[in-house]
Amino acid sequence: MTYEEIKKINASLKPMDIKGKKYIPVNERVKAFRMLVPDGTIETELLNSGDYIIFKAKIFVNGDLKATGYAEEIRGSSSINRTSALENAETSAVGRALGFLVIGIDTSIASFEEVNNAQMFNEANKLATPSEKAGLIASARARGIEVE
Repeated sequence: MTYEEIKKINASLKPMDIKGKKYIPVNERVKAFRMLVPDGTIETELLNSGDYIIFKAKIFVNGDLKATGYAEEIRGSSSINRTSALENAETSAVGRALGFLVIGIDTSIASFEEVNNAQMFNEANKLATPSEKAGLIASARARGIEVE
């Protein structure tokens, strides 16, 4: 897997727009990885499954660890996280790990899903009670999410 191969495959990916910026969805990053490295491996590990779901993703090429990515989601913090926080965190971790391999990135490691989730978080924050809001803001800032 050379930089030129990655560059070529990245040009074929279909970005999605959020506020004028282009982001590549995780499914596109996974497809690109499979095209570049058919025998490559993506492993995920659930690190925490309480109110804060934390996943770690590892990307292997020829058996060698090439990238890792982490993601955290808060159960119930958005409409998606009311039912699918676990899946959301796993997908985000995979997207970040693939981003660190330069797959599907242009200006940001963040995937479409990650940025979209942050926007939904901001919307949920607007509807939260004052004490819920304080917790959501503190958690988001600790994770580096820009909140309104």
